[in-house]
Amino acid sequence: MQPIILIDSGIGGLTVLKSLLPLMPNENFIYFADQKYCPYGNRKDNYLIIRLCKIAQFINHYNPKLVIIACNTASRFKWTVEKFLTCPVLDVITPTVCHVSKVLKAKKVLILATKSTANGGAYQTLFAKENVFAKAIPCSEFVEKIENMQIYQNDFYRLVDNKLRLTNLQSYDTIIYGCTHFGFADKIFRQFFNENKNIVECGNCVAEFVKSNQYCAILPHQNFANSQQIQILTTGDCKKLIKQLDFYSLKYSQISNVELSENC
Repeated sequence: MQPIILIDSGIGGLTVLKSLLPLMPNENFIYFADQKYCPYGNRKDNYLIIRLCKIAQFINHYNPKLVIIACNTASRFKWTVEKFLTCPVLDVITPTVCHVSKVLKAKKVLILATKSTANGGAYQTLFAKENVFAKAIPCSEFVEKIENMQIYQNDFYRLVDNKLRLTNLQSYDTIIYGCTHFGFADKIFRQFFNENKNIVECGNCVAEFVKSNQYCAILPHQNFANSQQIQILTTGDCKKLIKQLDFYSLKYSQISNVELSENC
């Protein structure tokens, strides 16, 4: 059975997987976490392109039916992954912009993102085409705290406070978690936002996009139930990953370590 494969630098993309699981209960999933080289958010573009080439070549051996780049930073280089695959490739930025502009009909958007995503301008460019004003704030330092399961510590709260206090949050109608990691800290972030503000996670947007678009044609319903398998591959430490999955209450069927060298 051909799997659906998600790729990310760490555990952030699991927020996307979590949104997809109820939608496709009979699909097999492989989640590739490039944790040895996490985070991607402060990496240079050329480094990310080379890294994604190597990952794409590796996951192609699994003959996926759909690949989702479950990382905003890596989504900017979707074309790199597509070169090595024959199946459809979906990024997380396009579905998010589509949902925010067409469903929420937002006019002024604030994006909490990594340095690479914020400076890369992909969100800003796509929103400009929809006549939506978008500003991105680089928050790469949040990623390490989330990866290290430190979101409930006082220093994480202070870190968020220091980052957001100088931003006029009330002037934006929509806040986007422009890093898939940030969904894990949603309860902390919401303490800084007005209750009536739209808070958008990429994972939910991807799930809706898959459900309502052409991808449904390659994801036929199966005739058997409870067959869902979730295999997680990591270039990092399996023991740490198991702790992370337990901490964030994420289910899985199997965890394996893979060796994927830094250089192509």
